[in-house]
Amino acid sequence: MAVVRKLLISTVMALTVTSASALTAYTNFGSISPGFSLNTGMAIVGPTNSFGYVEQGSLFTSSASGALSEILVAAQRYAGPNYLSVSLYRDFNGAIGELLATSTTSTVLPGLGSSALASFTGFSDISLFSGSQYWLMARTIEDANIGWMLTSKQTFDSVAYRYSPTGSWTYVPTEIREITRETPGVFSVSVSPIPEPSQWLLLLVGSFVLGAHVWRRS
Repeated sequence: MAVVRKLLISTVMALTVTSASALTAYTNFGSISPGFSLNTGMAIVGPTNSFGYVEQGSLFTSSASGALSEILVAAQRYAGPNYLSVSLYRDFNGAIGELLATSTTSTVLPGLGSSALASFTGFSDISLFSGSQYWLMARTIEDANIGWMLTSKQTFDSVAYRYSPTGSWTYVPTEIREITRETPGVFSVSVSPIPEPSQWLLLLVGSFVLGAHVWRRS
C-alpha cells in the first residue's frame, strides 16, 4: 500500500507541475542573442502622428495547445506616449478573422538604439491549439511611434497592415516576403498546458485515494 501511495503522490505532483509549466507555442527569435535587430523595426504609429497611422503584424502557427499566458515583443519607442497594444486574431483562410484577445504592455520602452521585451499578459480563457494559425497585430495611440524590432531569424511569414484604425487590411504573403527578404517583427507566445481528460481523471482518482487513506488513518 505504501508503494501505491508513493506512486499516486508522484503522479499527482507530476500532473500538477505539467499543468503549471509554460510552453512556447511560437517564437521567431533568432538563435544568436538577442535574436532580433537592435536598429530596424516595423513602424507602429498612432493616428495623430504626422507620419500617419500604421497598425501591423504577422501570421504564425501555434506548435502547442494550451491557455494563452504571455506574449513577448521586442520594441523601442521613437516618439509619443509609452503605449503598445497587441491583438490576437484567428486566421480565416489566410486573412484576419475573429478577435480573440487584446492586451496592453506596462513595460517601459526605451528610445532609439535600445529595446525592451514588452510583456503582454492578463489573457482570460483564451486557448491556442497546436497546428492552428493566428494573427498577432500591434497598434499604438496618439502621436506615438513605436518600432517592433525585426527578427534576425530567416523567416518570412505573411504580414498584414492598415492605415486606419477601422480600415481594411492589406496582406503581403510569404511568397512576396521571400522575394523581398523582409523578416517580420520578433515575438514569442507562451501557453499553459491544459491536461487531457484522461489526465484529469487520473488526478481526481489519485486525490480521492490519497484523501481516503488519510481519512482512514485519522
